[in-house]
Amino acid sequence: MDYKFTELHANNDFCFLFVCILLVVFANKYAFFSLEPDVLYLEYTIYLYKAVQLLNVCITLCRNPDRSLSTNFVLNICEYLLYPMYSLTLIVLYEDFENQINALRRRVMLNMWWPSNVNGQKLLFKAVRLLFWFIVIEIFLHYIYANAILQSAFTLITGLNNYEVACISYMAGIFFYLKYVIIFGLPSLFALIDGMAPPGPPVCISRISKYSQMWRYFDRGLYEFLKHQVYIPFMGDAKGINLTIRRLIAMVGVFSFVIAWHGTKSNYLIWVTLSAAEIIMERIGMYDTFTTTVVCFSNISTTHDILSQKLNKKINNKQTIFSAISLSC
Repeated sequence: MDYKFTELHANNDFCFLFVCILLVVFANKYAFFSLEPDVLYLEYTIYLYKAVQLLNVCITLCRNPDRSLSTNFVLNICEYLLYPMYSLTLIVLYEDFENQINALRRRVMLNMWWPSNVNGQKLLFKAVRLLFWFIVIEIFLHYIYANAILQSAFTLITGLNNYEVACISYMAGIFFYLKYVIIFGLPSLFALIDGMAPPGPPVCISRISKYSQMWRYFDRGLYEFLKHQVYIPFMGDAKGINLTIRRLIAMVGVFSFVIAWHGTKSNYLIWVTLSAAEIIMERIGMYDTFTTTVVCFSNISTTHDILSQKLNKKINNKQTIFSAISLSC
């Protein structure tokens, strides 16, 4: 007999979100994890992603109170929770997973496995590309010690000039990007082979001009989760000044979840604070009043054109290893 979720409503999203945050924050205190560091890391990572998956399922039930708890629905939930490719690194909303699995079943009935935009040649190219970047990472770790320098004693950094610090920081950022190309790319490749539609790859940090793009296009699955499960519920149907206030509250809610997800160490707090400040500045810069009264573009347009021409000339005349990596991303 089917059970109707008539008492669940969309405003209960925050209750499940709060419970999920508690499960994440107090996991180390009450959950029993292994003592070996490698095993502990794997167990804790699986725990975190399962908490997010359960949150997605609960929110789906809240937003669809008339949906019956049928056998197919329960099996879909089990598939969602147990599918290996979406159990680590890749965050996929339950609604998206359900749409993907239903589309796959329809294609199977038509004697098709992959969607029209996926074929064996593209999958082979993606696999070769991942292998290439894996080799690049191995070479990187053997000859470029950017991460080791940044994590070393602060006295080592103070002995470097600004150009050297900037280069090391940039290379550390490139390594961070390449690492997640592999981390996201491997499960994404096997999900594509299975006929699914995983989130896209992370965008190269060399192409990022706004930090909001970093949040939107680096971890695309996390962005979709934060957007649909945290940001939009906080926004509601506000208008006018209430819309601005709701946006601020929604941003605080999003970054609070990010802090709970990553931890409350000082480096994470600084990172989240700077991210929020940069996004606020981007938002302020979008208003016409700010651009016309605070920033006088008519006075700097000529200077901007001159600098742009000189910069383009330098880029065309001198290719460096940094630009080579950027173009390959």
